Amino acid sequence: MLVLKSETPLYTQLIEKKIIENKPIKDDWFITIQTQVDKMTNIISEFLTIKEIKKRKLKYKWEICDIHKLLLQVVKNYKVTNPDRKIDLFFGSKEKEVQVWADEEKLQGVFVNIINNAIKFSPPESLISISTESNSGKVLINVIDQGKGIGKKDMPYIFEPFFRGGKIKREGSGMGLYFCKNIVWAHGGSIEVNSRLNHGTNVIIKLPLFNERKK
Repeated sequence: MLVLKSETPLYTQLIEKKIIENKPIKDDWFITIQTQVDKMTNIISEFLTIKEIKKRKLKYKWEICDIHKLLLQVVKNYKVTNPDRKIDLFFGSKEKEVQVWADEEKLQGVFVNIINNAIKFSPPESLISISTESNSGKVLINVIDQGKGIGKKDMPYIFEPFFRGGKIKREGSGMGLYFCKNIVWAHGGSIEVNSRLNHGTNVIIKLPLFNERKK
């Protein structure tokens, strides 16, 4: 029996167990275990963040952030870590730089959540389009996919914690959109989801531009 020690990383404990049992460790075993540990770590992190959100104790580190820099980093990370995934991730904007007053880490977490959702439910050879547009003191971030979409009955509940959809089985803890909504609201913005089952999804995030926030 494996006894988990809170002070030792789970990944290390699993390797130690293999060594003690004198069992060979294969590369695919490492990959499988690392993937599962990463998933478990993300779920625990989400639970802790949601707990802080509900208690209104989530702390923010405010600074000037470039939206394009954050989005490009998410796109780059995806392409580096998923070289064989046949999904085209495209980012486009007419503007060179778009600044907002934000917590960079948390805002990037929002973009990772939204784009990962689009990737998870998109078929091979499909396109995910990410774009930004500044208008009336706000920046609009659009993420459009050609994936499975969301059913009409599920739409009213997508921002509720732990909701994971009805007919379509969805991975994860079901807290992603709840997290995104609260983080975007804390930045003075809004988030909207337009979707039809089997016709893809469009997520629209609106955030106040930095220059407008100072007024």
